[in-house]
Amino acid sequence: MDKIKIEELKDNLDKVVYREYVPIREQITLINSIAATLVAEDLYGMYRVNDVNLRISNVVAVVSLFTNVEIGDSDLDNYDYISECGLYNKVKDKLFDNVCEFEYLLNLAVEGKLNENSYNHILAKKSSDIIDVFDKTMQHLNRMLDKGDPNTIVKYLSKGIEALAKKMPDFSKIDLNSLVNNGK
Repeated sequence: MDKIKIEELKDNLDKVVYREYVPIREQITLINSIAATLVAEDLYGMYRVNDVNLRISNVVAVVSLFTNVEIGDSDLDNYDYISECGLYNKVKDKLFDNVCEFEYLLNLAVEGKLNENSYNHILAKKSSDIIDVFDKTMQHLNRMLDKGDPNTIVKYLSKGIEALAKKMPDFSKIDLNSLVNNGK
């Protein structure tokens, strides 16, 4: 099948060849690629998708998959060329069921990624981050302790424990019987 460059599309729509069937592996590869680039994680661990870019990517992907049109590097330029000559609508009219199935699968992939916005997923992810920080801190502390003199380390640690103990209230002066009787 001879390819036609997208820049030459306007005057050569009669040279466009439509692919009746695209293997599912080829579709899934493109779907996963699109979903991976469109769904991004924000600072708080929430996944977001730009719906405008999803639409642009969808139109370009449909033309790329179901025709012999050679797509360029810029999706925005590709979208403009496709929209200018109305090729997306022609592909959708000619191969309606195939295009709808592809778009359905693409939306499922994006929704699946967005479903990871559940509290459990975010909590698990953030917990993992906290554990990583704690682990790195402990490894750093171990390296520092290995470099120090054990007697000096014990001396400073014992002073820290003594300072903590002095700040604690004296529990020996608390009458537990009065606490128990007042609690009834």
